[in-house]
Amino acid sequence: MKEVHLSEEAMHLKLFNRMLKEIKQFTEMRAKKHPLDRPALGEVYKLAFKENLIKRLVKYTLSKKNWSNGNKKFFVLGLRYKEILTSLPKAETLLITNSVREVLFCIFRGYNWIYIAHADAILLKFFFEADTNQLFSLFKRVIRLLNKSNRKKFILSTWDFEALPTLFRWASKLNKEINHTVYLQHGVMVKKDTHEGIVSDFALLYSSSQVNFAKKIFDKPDNLIELGPPWNIPAVEDKASCEVILVSDGIPGGPGYNEWRLKNLDILIDTSRLLEELKIDYSFRPHPFFILEGEYKNFKRINTQPVKQVLSGNPKVFIGFCSTLLLDAYCCGHTVIQINHEMQKKDYLILESDFVISEKELNLISQIIKDNVILKRRNRDVSSNTLDLRLRDAFNHIEKKLLENSNERKKNDLREN
Repeated sequence: MKEVHLSEEAMHLKLFNRMLKEIKQFTEMRAKKHPLDRPALGEVYKLAFKENLIKRLVKYTLSKKNWSNGNKKFFVLGLRYKEILTSLPKAETLLITNSVREVLFCIFRGYNWIYIAHADAILLKFFFEADTNQLFSLFKRVIRLLNKSNRKKFILSTWDFEALPTLFRWASKLNKEINHTVYLQHGVMVKKDTHEGIVSDFALLYSSSQVNFAKKIFDKPDNLIELGPPWNIPAVEDKASCEVILVSDGIPGGPGYNEWRLKNLDILIDTSRLLEELKIDYSFRPHPFFILEGEYKNFKRINTQPVKQVLSGNPKVFIGFCSTLLLDAYCCGHTVIQINHEMQKKDYLILESDFVISEKELNLISQIIKDNVILKRRNRDVSSNTLDLRLRDAFNHIEKKLLENSNERKKNDLREN
């Protein structure tokens, strides 16, 4: 049978249609899991196209600015972690963003950037109106960006299914010899369920526990790399008087979620009373986004400090269930007590922690604290190297893996011939 070669436009359209199918599946799944999100998502894209004239002019002007990206090796999609951008080689790094604030950060820091306006709104417009024209134009623009050079590129993102990561991930499939997607973990992995990073080529993860868990659910376990936190680990004093942080959880959605959160809150209230009896200084740390009604009134002191401030300074005891902050605290050398109860899924016990107790063993907390009245910083296996060195080692590992894969393919081709 004669082999049929598709035109370039036909190849792009074929890939684009596959991307549309994924977008629809994921957005429907999200709307089903979080029914209240659907109206909000609908408003997001409508409001994006109703901005005042000044905003539209600013965004139009920024979107016309094109840096030469022929020598760029690292394409960073968004600034969830600014230290990722500033820890990569500046001359080889390009920020891709749909945020004016992030553009200003790059301008003041001297980084090259490309601004893509309304990417998320255009993606949602397809979902709600089945309008693909703007999205296809955007997709072709991303293809052109990646095709400007034949240099090997690494496309870094923290969320697989947002607009920019989705567009770049699918466009990268046109040439996997040089385009490689890299996921930067930003939250605790607790289940598969189309988890972040699962569709990227490589994943840089927080800790050995997260790598071991991901190996069970990722298709390419050899492409998982322990980076440590995607920021420079702050300095923690060697020792200090005991201070306790009670950590609220924020894993959203799913059946029984509210009941589970209320159960966690009840346990933390019981723990706070125990600490008050012991005259131990403590504060309650709510989740920044998922806050239960009346959550604040149950605790004497609420901790809303910036995360870096909470994680630096004197060593502390963090008590909670399953949250990114507990993982952060462990990596920094603080003491972590994880509480388990009958509503807690077994997958939620995958974090490193110094102590794991059940809800019936809360009295052990007092003994743990009495034994650590003068709290010492704990040494961790997580590399204490600065982020730039950890990133260098991670990408050296990736490049070595890519070379091994390339050599293996060449051997297979020789055998077939």
